[in-house]
Amino acid sequence: MKAIVSIKDVVNEMDVLSDEHSAFLNRHTGELVTLSSEELSAAEEDDNIDEYPEWQQDIIIKAKEVINSDDYLPLPSKFDIHEYHMNGIEEDWYCFRQKELEKIAIDWLEVNQISYTKDNS
Repeated sequence: MKAIVSIKDVVNEMDVLSDEHSAFLNRHTGELVTLSSEELSAAEEDDNIDEYPEWQQDIIIKAKEVINSDDYLPLPSKFDIHEYHMNGIEEDWYCFRQKELEKIAIDWLEVNQISYTKDNS
């Protein structure tokens, strides 16, 4: 059975992405993983992880798992999220932006056949 993921969690991940970070969802477990470009690069180039701080070694191991598995799907990047499509009036901006991010997350989850639930918290 496929995991059911929280729209709120997916939107929160999408909201904090930057040029230096990418997020992934495990389609089977629902696990969300955010990795830096440095960690992804180290995993792709099969760097010696002993050269990295201990705290980062586990993350690089996870990055290797992400890039070597079809179970992980990349979340829409900041380049997939067109902020200019979300230009609401200023006082409603954050609410409007959150709803637009939710729509993008739902579309992405549905295209990838991932079950989800809407959190009302």
